[in-house]
Amino acid sequence: MASLSEDQPKKERDQSSDTSQNHPPEIPTCHPPLPTNHTTETGCATVMGYPHPNPNPQWQPTDPQPYHGYPYVYAQPPPAAYYPSESCHSPMSGFLRGCLMVMIAFVFLSFVTTVMVWLIQRPALPVFRVDTFSVSNFNASSNTDFTASWDAKFTVENPNHKVKVYINRIDSFMFYRENMVSSSLKAEPLLLYSSGHIVLHVKLSTKNSDDQPVVPVVDKWVVEDMGRDRNGGTVSFNFRMLVSSTFKSDGWWTRGAKLKVFCDSLKVGFVGATGNGLLPPETPRVLCSVSV
Repeated sequence: MASLSEDQPKKERDQSSDTSQNHPPEIPTCHPPLPTNHTTETGCATVMGYPHPNPNPQWQPTDPQPYHGYPYVYAQPPPAAYYPSESCHSPMSGFLRGCLMVMIAFVFLSFVTTVMVWLIQRPALPVFRVDTFSVSNFNASSNTDFTASWDAKFTVENPNHKVKVYINRIDSFMFYRENMVSSSLKAEPLLLYSSGHIVLHVKLSTKNSDDQPVVPVVDKWVVEDMGRDRNGGTVSFNFRMLVSSTFKSDGWWTRGAKLKVFCDSLKVGFVGATGNGLLPPETPRVLCSVSV
């Protein structure tokens, strides 16, 4: 019995030695680097940022793209640029912004108020009528000897009951058909009271004067056409004005306007061989067209 018990451990030892020779013990190995820092089950820690070692140092990769999902170089993005978060604010800049906002609001309210008053009151334009119109010293025998003087009187009425009209300047132009033959400037201020009227007297000439510093040049064919009409007994002129005016209500509201006055087809009749002519007495007063 003793020999059996001694032999049994010996067989177990022999079996264990055979097993150890056929199957060597397992050695813990480390897996390839993982994309994140952690410890594997075998106890090996991986470090992020290092590529897998190349078993063949003579072969170098040429493809910059990732190989089997693992890039050869882990590039980190550059740090974001630093901008200071604090800004400069001064009391003066805030005060200027406040003043600018107040000025914008004041201009906007003034514009809205002006438009509303204009729409509510709707001031009418002045009325211009030709009372008399005459021509003297008319000579259209040649281009160099062309002379003429025009004299016109108008009645200007203000149809508004609560609005005054200030006439600051009047530029007058005399046309034969659509050709200007004379012009003048009248800078004398005039006032049209509410529901009132004034008499406007305008003179033009082919000679230089204070009211006419520059005399327009009249073409030869224009003078010849006027001469033929003169020989026929009647010459038609177009008298036009550009009036710089200001409308002002009884309160504080005002508005400026440029009035365009057209008094066309003023047919002057000449008697005999004289150079004097005027509108026929039976001709009614000519109503001029007024626009802004």
